Amino acid sequence: MDEKENSVTIFGKVALLGNSVWENTNYYHFWSDVIVDIWYIKQHLPANHQPDYYLVPHSNTPWQWDVMNLCGIQESQVIPYAKHDVVTVGELIIPIRDKGSVNLPPWLCHAIHEMSGWLPRSPKGSALSSYHALMRVEGGLLMKASSVTFCTKKDLKCIR
Repeated sequence: MDEKENSVTIFGKVALLGNSVWENTNYYHFWSDVIVDIWYIKQHLPANHQPDYYLVPHSNTPWQWDVMNLCGIQESQVIPYAKHDVVTVGELIIPIRDKGSVNLPPWLCHAIHEMSGWLPRSPKGSALSSYHALMRVEGGLLMKASSVTFCTKKDLKCIR
């Protein structure tokens, strides 16, 4: 990986993704923490408020680039945590949701399937519509840090 650059300023909207590690080499956590954060933001913010860039715990492994490309994120949009000591952004978007193994949201697998394009096969005679309804009412919070806007997933209303 490249040597760290002391600081960088990025104009535009930047989403802070993942968990508290600098480089995420764990395949599961990359999907469940980083990619699901992207999905979560896409569900809660209108198109004109979507991030231009993603600040990501990225270790520059080929599979991480493959996953990001599969999910529609271009290399030019990715800012690895470990590359900089200080990052100054014009607008910061922070998805706040349950992470870790204790409080996994019931919609986690759906989010991964939707981002990757991998569609689960439903058993014959069953429907996924009840799962989607459960996903829409499940609680959650997204904080758009630049203007401190809180959006709750349950009612999709914003509080300023």
